[in-house]
Amino acid sequence: MQYELNPEAMQDGVYSVRAFVQTASGKVEYGNTLTFEIQQKGVVGIENQTIDNKNIGCSSNKQCICISNANGYAYAVYTLNGALVKKSKVTSDYEEIALPKGNIYIVKIGSLTFKVSH
Repeated sequence: MQYELNPEAMQDGVYSVRAFVQTASGKVEYGNTLTFEIQQKGVVGIENQTIDNKNIGCSSNKQCICISNANGYAYAVYTLNGALVKKSKVTSDYEEIALPKGNIYIVKIGSLTFKVSH
């Protein structure tokens, strides 16, 4: 089964979607949770994803890009045009990255990709 959300029909806010499947035996298996933000009828951020049973977060607090629960993972920050802005390794459970405001960034943490409005 596939379900598509229409951002243009959604109110501004933060939404979470969790995938799950019911097996033939009736057991429900849960997948990853994806958290995203809608502003002005468009998706402006993908904020939380799961890797190695860790809920990795990436968001903006209007002063910097914040990465949470990703200690030890490599990260890279790109502009929407694909230009590399910064590349490093997360060294704590909460890390702040100072970047110019007024942009949308693509942040790769390990195998995960986030879209952050900053």
